[in-house]
Amino acid sequence: MTKKIVLLPIIIFLGVVVLFAQNQTDAIRYSELFYQGSAKSVAMGSSLSAVGADMSVLGTNPAGMAIYKRSHFEISPEFILSKTNSKYNGTNREEQDFGFKISNFGWIGVIDIEDSDWKRISFGIAYNRIKDFTQETVVRGENETGSILDYFVYNANSPHSDEYGDRYSSYRESLAWETYLLEKDGDEYYKHVVDEGEYGETQRKQILTSGGMGEWDFSFAINYLDILYMGGTFGIQNMNFEQDITYKEHDFTDVFRESVDEPNENIQEYPEEFIYKESLKTEGNGFNFKFGMLFQPFEFVRIGGAVHSSTFSDFVDYYSTSIYARFPTADENDDSDYYFDSGEGKFDWKLTSPFRANAGLAFILRSYEFGNFYTAPMTISFEYEFTDYSNMKLKEYYSGDYTFDNENELIKNQFGESHSLRAGAELNFGLIKVRGGYSIYSSPYKATSDLFDNANFVYSGGISFASKQVYLDMSYSYSEKSESMYLYDATNVYPNNPIGSKSEPTAELLNNKHFAIVTFGFRF
Repeated sequence: MTKKIVLLPIIIFLGVVVLFAQNQTDAIRYSELFYQGSAKSVAMGSSLSAVGADMSVLGTNPAGMAIYKRSHFEISPEFILSKTNSKYNGTNREEQDFGFKISNFGWIGVIDIEDSDWKRISFGIAYNRIKDFTQETVVRGENETGSILDYFVYNANSPHSDEYGDRYSSYRESLAWETYLLEKDGDEYYKHVVDEGEYGETQRKQILTSGGMGEWDFSFAINYLDILYMGGTFGIQNMNFEQDITYKEHDFTDVFRESVDEPNENIQEYPEEFIYKESLKTEGNGFNFKFGMLFQPFEFVRIGGAVHSSTFSDFVDYYSTSIYARFPTADENDDSDYYFDSGEGKFDWKLTSPFRANAGLAFILRSYEFGNFYTAPMTISFEYEFTDYSNMKLKEYYSGDYTFDNENELIKNQFGESHSLRAGAELNFGLIKVRGGYSIYSSPYKATSDLFDNANFVYSGGISFASKQVYLDMSYSYSEKSESMYLYDATNVYPNNPIGSKSEPTAELLNNKHFAIVTFGFRF
């Protein structure tokens, strides 16, 4: 091999826009929420907006805080087990990851108002976790029809376009060039080292993600005659996300050519393996406002609703990539291993997440006599939430930066209305309460045909032990979601033209998570 001249045909900033582009994937990652919070809330399917008197309602319907009659403090540690089953070209894999987080903690203060129809006011500060990113995914299988190098070559040879700009990236194609995975033919077009029709390599992709999203809620609520309850929240969200992707191809078809130095000797031409790595770390903060009301026309029923403003967030990304390639035959410098990395880059950006609205209905049933038997007091709750994800909007952090016009148009075309249905029940046996719940979060994509298509399902249950001053709540929940994963991420970055006439391979994933939460609470 002849050592190539270093070519960096695109500046770092454009590499950010293309490879680590803030696109629809980032927008939905930080906009779509799956509520957690206290053990009670999770056990009852996160459906307590009309029940009230739980710290989770500060983030759903703050009017429910006015149901409290005493001050409270609580904290909820959470244990997470994440499992992912993948299927790619007939090969199945299962991976799992563990995590420990704080699901919620906070304090509620209650002040009684004497000689007034306004019975009491409540104020509180609470932290509730609203999304978890703990996951490990491994996809492995043989590919007889293509390679990620097809994607690199297509990008390298693509002309500048108004939609995507220059597709040759210093975080991707430049690394492949420097490690001898890309070459140029006599017409100065890029090609890769594997000839068309001679694939058959093993492909493996591992994705490790960690982090999550949480919200600090600063809330105020007031109670009018135990009939009307009103409340408001100022929420501050914090987001942290880390992702490490390791993509590997090896075991290529054995192809030999005659050695230039030894005419009677054949040497293997294709690489033994190459490894492409991407590392991304994102930190962000945002704020929103919430206002809610509850109406209790009868002792046994409460009806409520709340609106949430858009969340206005700022993010910063730190990212890097590298490629390692190993060939079976050394070059004239006696090198057969090549490594090149991009160095670390940084990019600031903004996101406006969509407006939300919810409605809740709760039945608080006392004990009833039936002959010689009495029923246990019971609470039944229902909650509905509406979100239109087509209203997500990416924005530049500094004026004059990349404008995201194409990405925002894509968001409008791909995303639409999403509906969340949540329900729960509690049986009260005095010192012990037993709870159960179910929730479904419909897909935010327009392409889904019905409510259950690619939806996220959550099944939950729990138990509570309580005295007048302290309580211990425990919950278990299980979530399940099916989705497809593009192996090269080409369709995510260039959705209208991923790899020209070639198809990007996909893997089918089944993601499930197990959450165990314990809430320690004190009344005073």
